[in-house]
Amino acid sequence: MNELNNLSREEIVRLWDKYLKIPIPKLNKQMLVKYIYWHQQAKKHKIDLKALNNALEKATREYASGKSQKEDIVFTVGTKLIRSYKGEKYEVEVIKDGFVYKSEVYKSLSAIARKITGVQWNGRLFFRGEGERNRKTAD
Repeated sequence: MNELNNLSREEIVRLWDKYLKIPIPKLNKQMLVKYIYWHQQAKKHKIDLKALNNALEKATREYASGKSQKEDIVFTVGTKLIRSYKGEKYEVEVIKDGFVYKSEVYKSLSAIARKITGVQWNGRLFFRGEGERNRKTAD
C-alpha cells in the first residue's frame, strides 16, 4: 500500500479505471488509495466482487427498510439479566415498558450500561442479550 501512497493523483486515476471501471468519486487521495488497494487484494485472493456487491446491496436495502436477517431479541417480562462487571454483579429486570435497575425504571439497556460503566455501550451487548447464559426467567 505504501507504493500506492507515493503515486500522483493521475496515476491513481489510471489505477482506479483499471481495477474499478466505474466513475471515480470525489474522494481524497488517501481514500482512493484504500479503495484501489482493497480491489487489488480482492483480485489477488479471487473474491467474487459481483456476489459481494450484491450481498452488500441486499443488506443495505434490508437495513434501510428496517428488516434484518436476525430477529430482534424480545425479552419476556420478568426476565432477569445478570452481568458481572469489574468484580460486581449487576441485575436488571425486564418490565413491560423497559427495565428496572436498582429500583429505577429505564427505557433502554444502553442507559443502564452507561450508568454502570460511565461510557456508551450497546446495552444488549453489555448484558449479553444474544445468549441464554446470562438470562434467567423469573419464577
